[in-house]
Amino acid sequence: MTSQANEIPKITGAIVFTEPGQARYVTMPLPELGPDQVLLRTLVSGVSTGTETRVFSGTQVGSQYPLIPGYENIGVVAATAPDVTEFHLGDLAYVGKSLWVGPYHSCWGAHVQYAIQYSHDLIPLGTDLEPLEGVGIKTSSIAFRGVNRAKVKQGEIVAVVGLGLIGHMAAQIAVHFGGRVVGFEPDPERRKAATNAGIQHVFDPTGISGYQKIVELFGRGADVVIDATGASALLESSIGLLEPKGWQSPWPESGRVVMLGSYTNSVSIHYSPWLFDYEPILLPSRDSDRSDMENTAQLINDGFINPTKIPYKVFKPEQAQQAYEGIVNKEFSRVYFDWR
Repeated sequence: MTSQANEIPKITGAIVFTEPGQARYVTMPLPELGPDQVLLRTLVSGVSTGTETRVFSGTQVGSQYPLIPGYENIGVVAATAPDVTEFHLGDLAYVGKSLWVGPYHSCWGAHVQYAIQYSHDLIPLGTDLEPLEGVGIKTSSIAFRGVNRAKVKQGEIVAVVGLGLIGHMAAQIAVHFGGRVVGFEPDPERRKAATNAGIQHVFDPTGISGYQKIVELFGRGADVVIDATGASALLESSIGLLEPKGWQSPWPESGRVVMLGSYTNSVSIHYSPWLFDYEPILLPSRDSDRSDMENTAQLINDGFINPTKIPYKVFKPEQAQQAYEGIVNKEFSRVYFDWR
């Protein structure tokens, strides 16, 4: 039963991974809303370039097919259950995932035309927020949590290694926190995107000493390193961007290394020289919570960070197969589905 509605739709579209490597657009019936539930009409949903592409490729542990993927969804309220008082028709909200996935398995289930979610799990947004910016709240909040874990302070030297989706947003956020940011990324398009987003110092790490580059700029190594590569084999070289600790008494503060990548292999770090000489504070950072998302939404809404600085391609949901193949093959840095 619903208390607020125009016309309650009976059918919703959805993107389904029928099996690894296969995505298609389907339709399925919508149920009645339960207590505390809200029906939202999706404006835009976004593709996670890490987790979601692993699900598409069949390499994400625990995936059960056929499934509805996605955890980035921004929509407008189309109907509410009778007991919902904090949301009204036309309100804009970040959905994240849908409770209703019909006959399919849920892999968060955000890529749907109409999403159902409990009101207390929605994040309300200002109605003037650009949907393509707002849909990036979740992935940007993962970056926010990592930067926040490092407690980046005004004037600190922050090296960001890997300027993909999460690393790029971490660089933007570190700049907002007052860090002097240096980015390292082998892909020229990603370097260009970071420069266009206001990251002043961006280098191709191939064949150079990242530490020496930082010293040339600032006279010493980094205070904070954010490793967003997802490649555990690169962690030691990331630690090497810090200023070595030295033996002068009193000893200086340890540098911080944020492990912000999604590491699929075991992490192994040699004690000497990386742990012994640098005595780094290692900060694994996983996902983000509601507080991170609310803080990130505010940064986006206020114009301090902008997820659309990362080059993107917009598809209709019926083009899902083309979109996923393109992002897996690295033809696109970012993909959105426009459901309007």
